[in-house]
Amino acid sequence: MKKWHVILAAALAMGTMTALTGCGSTEVDLNQYVSLECEGYDSAGTATYTIDWEGLVDDNRKAFDLEEDASKKSVKRVARKLEDKISGELDETENLSNGDTVTFQWDKIDTDKLEERYPVKLSYSDVKLEVKGLDEPEDFNPFDYLTVSYEGEAPHGYVYLETDSDIPYYVSFEADQSDNLSNGDKIKVTVSSYMDEDLEEECLASGLKLTETEKTYTVEGLESYVQKLDEIPEDIMARMTAKAQEKYGQIVADNWNDPTSYKGITFVGNYLLTPKDTEDYTFYENSLYFVFKISAEANETKEKFDYYWCANFNDLLLKDDGTCEVDMDYFSTTWNTFEKNNLYYDGYATLDELYANEITEQSDEYNCESNVQ
Repeated sequence: MKKWHVILAAALAMGTMTALTGCGSTEVDLNQYVSLECEGYDSAGTATYTIDWEGLVDDNRKAFDLEEDASKKSVKRVARKLEDKISGELDETENLSNGDTVTFQWDKIDTDKLEERYPVKLSYSDVKLEVKGLDEPEDFNPFDYLTVSYEGEAPHGYVYLETDSDIPYYVSFEADQSDNLSNGDKIKVTVSSYMDEDLEEECLASGLKLTETEKTYTVEGLESYVQKLDEIPEDIMARMTAKAQEKYGQIVADNWNDPTSYKGITFVGNYLLTPKDTEDYTFYENSLYFVFKISAEANETKEKFDYYWCANFNDLLLKDDGTCEVDMDYFSTTWNTFEKNNLYYDGYATLDELYANEITEQSDEYNCESNVQ
């Protein structure tokens, strides 16, 4: 008994993690030689375990029949035997954060032969290990490196996405709608991986913490085709009205046998045609009709009568400076004629006829806004 106490006291004094069993074997706790190595970034760390086999043998030389002055080669030889007979694994190894706890579980413990060969009793249990030492990733908002611009004319504008060259990690940007845009439309831009992988994990592996994956933008700054009558500046309206009246005066001068029978022209109002489906092709983006009442007098009977004539300007464009662009020299007039008192007049006998032939005929493709009285 005295000898047992001396050995135990010596072992404790040396700081070894052993104890003597009742049958003369030295108990060695395997758990004390398991350690955790962590790499990577917080929330995306990886872990591996190591077992210090040589340290285990070196601390417990007598338990493995080694003299205190045994060579390192002898220690390594015994350590390899232990490593061959004993192993384990971690229950988690990826996507780890500082402060997580992982468990090392022994899954191969062939101790019988070892304990027959050496005066040792090996003890072990699951080992709880704390994850620590992972670096903190830097915040990364990819939208800080995205320039969004809009080009074209509403309602057929399109968005252009440009990635800055100094972005720390290349990502793919995609808009949920890229064309047929108008000012005020909302588009959602999302980011994804070029490699069809989990982008958040990719970024973390590079030391970046993804802070935003989608963002909504409002379309602005597009020049736009006129959609409403009240969008057209008054001065542009006045110039187009004058152009149309001038054109009819020329028709009278060139074609009427007795220009004196022409008694005047009165502006009645406008019809504005705009496409019903902005995504389908149409002949024009808008068409603004100017409707006039023509007053005339029959040559022989001197009967006074009125009829209706129209001219239309196409593709009126609102510029980003607030002005309106339209080709004042390129516009159309009605081709229709009607007969009265054996004479033919350009236009329509009634306003209803004008509307039916000029406007209703296009109602499948175009909406109509009217201020005709």
